[in-house]
Amino acid sequence: IRDGGYLYLSGTSMAAPHVAGALALLRGRFPGISVAEGRAKLMTVGLGTYAFFWQWHDTAENPLTLAQMIDRTADLGASVFQICDYPRLESYEPDDLDRLSTHASRRGVRLELGTRGIRVEHLRRYLDIARRLDATMLRSMINTGDHRPGPDEAIRLLGPAAAVFED
Repeated sequence: IRDGGYLYLSGTSMAAPHVAGALALLRGRFPGISVAEGRAKLMTVGLGTYAFFWQWHDTAENPLTLAQMIDRTADLGASVFQICDYPRLESYEPDDLDRLSTHASRRGVRLELGTRGIRVEHLRRYLDIARRLDATMLRSMINTGDHRPGPDEAIRLLGPAAAVFED
């Protein structure tokens, strides 16, 4: 391909290197993983609150609850549901989180949690939520709507923030 152009190709020959690379990363992270376990991890399908945004947002006529989104996720055959950028979650009481965790478990859906921000108090709150939900992953983006730390500030914040996850 010349002059900065590109070529579009598709098919198993194009996908195979990506799948092999993903499996190599998995085997690097989990050296004892079997081929069957690796395949299962690669084939996991999940949805999240973003997939249902217009159905739970305040503009929806009858907004979906998290439990309803989990039901739809299970009904579609997905086994992972990631709760991301769902502001109502912060108002849930511990009992509400426990019920949601139980509901997801009964539907065969594993929960993950996503948020924005690296302030220690915020991450500590979300780690508590993740524990109540029995969430297997908590991820966070550095920037929020009202806080965009530069590299030096982000590094200063990430040290104490990382300690929250070691507890």
